[in-house]
Amino acid sequence: MSPENPKDEMMQAEQFLNLLADIYLYLPKPATEYYSWPDIVDKGLHDLGIKVHWK
Repeated sequence: MSPENPKDEMMQAEQFLNLLADIYLYLPKPATEYYSWPDIVDKGLHDLGIKVHWK
């Protein structure tokens, strides 16, 4: 993919990230999903036995 041959691990990582950045915009993106974070927090607090009345 590249004519360069990285000399060490740091240069390999840099090359990998640069090549990934080159193709990133062409990768398919998943649909956006909504998560009700307040509900998730309430359920987590309930599971921990913490009672919060902020609503």
